[in-house]
Amino acid sequence: MQLTQYDMYKSDLKNSIEEENKNVTPSKWRAELDNIDQEYDKVSKQLSDTTVYLAAIEVLEHNRKELNRILENESHIKSIRPDRIR
Repeated sequence: MQLTQYDMYKSDLKNSIEEENKNVTPSKWRAELDNIDQEYDKVSKQLSDTTVYLAAIEVLEHNRKELNRILENESHIKSIRPDRIR
């Protein structure tokens, strides 16, 4: 069963290569994988920084909306019952 899967994956891999008659060797595969790993490290750091930045913005937006809601509630209470001023 594993041999059948190996042949299937090998065939899919060779079909995914755009250049015809390009042989996939372990050394070329390793070099390409190393390049992809290096590129991933660069991109993942940028993505991580961006994710943290966006999370901070979401927290600030939530806090702003919450503050506005609280202020509106206080204003509403003061207009209904002026004797209940905090």
